[in-house]
Amino acid sequence: MSHSILQNYWRSKLDGPPAAYQGGKTRLAAQILDVVKPGDAPFFDLCCGSGAVSIEAVKRGKSPDTIHMVDAGPWGLFWQAIGNGTFDLDKLEAYCRTVPSEVALIQDHLNELARAPVNEDAVYVFLLLQAGSFGSKAIWFEEGRWQNLGFRALWRPTGEETPQARARTRHRDDRYVLPMMPMPTTIFKRTHAIAKAMYGVHGSRQNVLDVLPTVTAGTIYADPPYEDTAGYGYALDVPTIRKLARLPVWVSEGKAFADDAIRLSAGREKGGISHTRKVANAEWLSYCVPDSR
Repeated sequence: MSHSILQNYWRSKLDGPPAAYQGGKTRLAAQILDVVKPGDAPFFDLCCGSGAVSIEAVKRGKSPDTIHMVDAGPWGLFWQAIGNGTFDLDKLEAYCRTVPSEVALIQDHLNELARAPVNEDAVYVFLLLQAGSFGSKAIWFEEGRWQNLGFRALWRPTGEETPQARARTRHRDDRYVLPMMPMPTTIFKRTHAIAKAMYGVHGSRQNVLDVLPTVTAGTIYADPPYEDTAGYGYALDVPTIRKLARLPVWVSEGKAFADDAIRLSAGREKGGISHTRKVANAEWLSYCVPDSR
């Protein structure tokens, strides 16, 4: 079977990122690429996180070796291993098999994994921890320890929930909400396809502040942590992007940063982690020109 046929096969198997991630662009990736249109030029996916936009680009036929995926957190390590072919699918499968089949025990298992010092298997452990993170909030490590922890418990309805709460869970299961999104079998299936289809991407765990000044050709897309939102382990604001970039940058944010910014058709869901937000926040895509221009 030719390389191109194999590549097209694995592209067809791509089914989104391996784990849920707060601020991820899975629902918006197609709209973003319809606007950004990277073509065949180098594409820089900065603060790439779980990689929804780059995954969509590869699904559309963009060659992985034209994509640069940069993230300061553990996702950077993940994409680096995927790109250079060192990601060990057998090891991921072994970790997935350690997750208890009894879903009520999964939260305790993840807490135990998170208590252990970060080691050479961090990228595999991270996928499980992130999938179990309450509210899909970002998990990272610092000084050999996992940070920003808090894992979902198995939730069973009591019959006293608000209609809104029931609506949020109906599409998953009428009896309970699972403690991982997705569950280990799906994590492995998605990652398997990613490892095959996205081999060759230039992934790196770097501070975007160090990367921006070095990009002199191609298309840049950045998805920094939302302004005034903590919990990613690092920060990057639009004024800093404008100051450091040598090329215009397409920026996803919760508000517009250019007069001709595009409001994407879908926003972040109501409720949020605490279920107290009353309206869906807007999502904007702004074309930010460097200050030097």
